[in-house]
Amino acid sequence: MEEINIPRETTDLGTGLFLNCDKLTSISFGRCRHIADLVAVLNHELHLTMDFDDGNRAKLLIPDFQYEYIEDTPARQFHQVNYGTGHLFRQCIGNSDIDFRRFDELFYLTKREDGALMVLLLTMYRLEYPYRLQENRRQDYLQYLKEHFSTAFGYYTQQGSLNKIRLFAQWGLITAENIDSLLEMAGEAKKRKSRAFCWNTSMPILQKRKNHLICKGGKP
Repeated sequence: MEEINIPRETTDLGTGLFLNCDKLTSISFGRCRHIADLVAVLNHELHLTMDFDDGNRAKLLIPDFQYEYIEDTPARQFHQVNYGTGHLFRQCIGNSDIDFRRFDELFYLTKREDGALMVLLLTMYRLEYPYRLQENRRQDYLQYLKEHFSTAFGYYTQQGSLNKIRLFAQWGLITAENIDSLLEMAGEAKKRKSRAFCWNTSMPILQKRKNHLICKGGKP
């Protein structure tokens, strides 16, 4: 089982339901409680989709982590040592609520320690579904996209995900400075819809650049 959609009417599934579900990566739920207990047995990458009673939706990527037990011989104890950021992100998932503020505060850590694709997906989830997303954290995510926009655009162009490219345009990430390279990238990927959208988006951008050059040259 790779994904599960828990019906909105479900409020309690107990604990240990997902034990040994090593291939489960996508969980969708509504009012179900004890989510923290359910995901506690899963240390691999998880994609969570939550639908709230007020009609809002949130989508989170929870990174993976590994662990081992180290013996403290003098104390006659074993200590768990974690590798990766996933155990910290899981601490944001409570049985009755999710600490979105703490989740977003950990972004600096996942940028430093996790893979580029994982960070990109986490970023896109929070921007596309900005439930309880504070403006300063939103700017952090947007800044990351700006700094890695070529990679992000290339990935979603290859995926043929036109809706993500539309979001890039809405967020002001397609600019006069990068439109030429984006058109070239879409053309090389042979994604006609992506290239057509970028071309249509580029018209006002290119016109604005042309007007700027005319004014700069002193022409009417």
